[in-house]
Amino acid sequence: MQMTADAAARSAAIADIVIPRDSLTGLGAFLPARNPIEKRLVAIWERILKVVPIGVEDHWYDLGGDSLGAAALFAEIEAAFCKILPLAALLEADTVGKLAALIEKPAVRNEAAPIFNARGKLPPLFCAHGLTGSAEFARRLAMHLEPEQPVVGFQALYRAGEVEPGDTISAMAAEYLEILRRCQSRGPYRLIGWCVGSLIAFEMAQRLLAEGEEIARLILVDPPVRPFQASRFRASEASEVEEALRHLSTIDIDRALREAMMRTFAAILRGSRGYRLRPYPAELVLLCSEANCASLTAETSEWRAAARGRLVAAKIAPTHMSLTNDGMPRLGFHVRRLLAAG
Repeated sequence: MQMTADAAARSAAIADIVIPRDSLTGLGAFLPARNPIEKRLVAIWERILKVVPIGVEDHWYDLGGDSLGAAALFAEIEAAFCKILPLAALLEADTVGKLAALIEKPAVRNEAAPIFNARGKLPPLFCAHGLTGSAEFARRLAMHLEPEQPVVGFQALYRAGEVEPGDTISAMAAEYLEILRRCQSRGPYRLIGWCVGSLIAFEMAQRLLAEGEEIARLILVDPPVRPFQASRFRASEASEVEEALRHLSTIDIDRALREAMMRTFAAILRGSRGYRLRPYPAELVLLCSEANCASLTAETSEWRAAARGRLVAAKIAPTHMSLTNDGMPRLGFHVRRLLAAG
């Protein structure tokens, strides 16, 4: 097979001797990477295996991979994607395509607060989840922050027999503050919330301030528009809620877990509607979608009324849901700048 110009460039970038793919036997037809995750995985595989080019359906062991290389592979996956996978995953997901599918699965591990970039030395960023109760937003955000920036992603515990999420924003904030204090006993604290998680992060910050702690940074990513308007919700947000529900119904997880996530979704949504903002004495940062920014910063907005310090707002992406997809690199850029500034 003729090596492409892109593959030749990658080959030149690999310091050691490179094995041409054509020299190996037993490989199927070459299929190039189809999305950004697969492209990053291909680069990692080529760097470890010294084979160029590698297709997304090529099998690890057919390419000369071994257990020592697998350990290096999963260490690089953790660094690149903030995703911890067991080495045994390579027994089933032994191609780039299959591994990419594993990486794209939501973070529904059985933990109340998985830590991403856990080896980082910077003060942690505590991240409150959205409607699904999953730490997936925290994982994706961590991929676009400095490797030295740990991100603690609060999430609901879904499994039968475990703690159900609190029905109110205050109850969830109280639960997550216990975890926060175990991770960092004293301030200054850095908090971020996504969607309705903005209300959780806001309530946590209020309680910490009341205890005499310092909040170094509070970042709210496209929080719910306040005051809550049922008619506006039906008109402009219903489609996004339906999209999220469709996603929950199709992701590759067992039925009991999916149903528990749906219950979590409903409980958090109920709690968010009844929550009332209180005056916040420090700087409040809103990173908004273009669709919501005007309403969030309007003179009649409860967020503006609550901000007794400076209110800072920036438009990041066109819509609410695009913030977690195409808008994530830009969101990461803004969060990095805010954290670096204090």
